[in-house]
Amino acid sequence: MKMMEFGEEYAEDTIKNAKALAATLDKHGFDVQGKEFGYTQSHQVAVNVKNFQGGEKVSKTLELNDIILNMNMLPHEPLRNHDRPEGIRIGVQEMTRYRLHFRYAHLRLAIKYHGRKLTRAASHPRIAFLRASPPP
Repeated sequence: MKMMEFGEEYAEDTIKNAKALAATLDKHGFDVQGKEFGYTQSHQVAVNVKNFQGGEKVSKTLELNDIILNMNMLPHEPLRNHDRPEGIRIGVQEMTRYRLHFRYAHLRLAIKYHGRKLTRAASHPRIAFLRASPPP
């Protein structure tokens, strides 16, 4: 029912959030893919994290901090990298569903702390609020 009423707005907001996330990651020195195309035309952002020990390591570290994303092969990678890709793929549909705009999202906290070792104890109070709050 909600999708029938808000579906088009939700889709537009999701793409706006993905573009905002990509631009912010790029601004903070991350190797966001597709800059020449406006980063993305969907809910997904691809980032080359080879310099952070690759997609598998980054996705597992972020999962420990309640940030769920996928390790993902990037277009330039050979198929033999399928189990240890250089990239990650970040989807923003859930934060959009929670009516969050990127400036409030917990991924921004990960950007802020990307030079530090993330542990579950490093979780920000906003993340605890998100864990405890069902979507509207």
